[in-house]
Formats: sequence, C-alpha cells, structure tokens
Amino acid sequence: MQKPGDRSGRAITIALSLTLFFLLIIWVAGPFGLWKLHMLKMDRKALYMANMRFDEENARLRKEIKALMTDPSCQEQVVRKKLGWVKDGELLYRFVDEGK
Repeated sequence: MQKPGDRSGRAITIALSLTLFFLLIIWVAGPFGLWKLHMLKMDRKALYMANMRFDEENARLRKEIKALMTDPSCQEQVVRKKLGWVKDGELLYRFVDEGK
C-alpha cells in the first residue's frame, strides 16, 4: 500500500526534473544560450578579420595616394597606363583581341 506522501513526493520530483531539463535546454539553445554565444563569437572573429583586411587596404591606398601626390614618375606611369597618353614622338600600338 502506498503512503499519501509518496505520490506528492514523486510528482514534485518529476516536476523538478522537467523544470531542470527545460532550463538546461534554454541555457544551451535559448536566445541567450551557449549556442548563441558561440555564434556571436564567430561573427565577432569574422568582423575582426574583415577589419584587419580593410586596415591593410587603407594603408596601401594611403601609400599610393602619397606617391601620386609627390612622385612625378608615378604620376606619369598612371597617366600613361590609365589614360593611354604618349610623349611627343612616341607611337602607341593597340592590339585588338580577336576572341572578343
């Protein structure tokens, strides 16, 4: 024969077990859980790496700008390459790619 306290004790144990189980699930997979923390850390790392690449690109562009502002040979090279300019007495040959 069961004692009246056994049923209520068993119900309390089951209720506490289910509560702890759901709290564990929320702690791991909830909106502020460990999985979300892991994803945020991965996003942060990706943003940091992108930031480092942008810093390197900015440094390279600053160096190029400085050279274009101060170095006449660099200026001449850019004008010749990008605009197709030639000096007096030079001939410019343009080759047509027949594949296009």
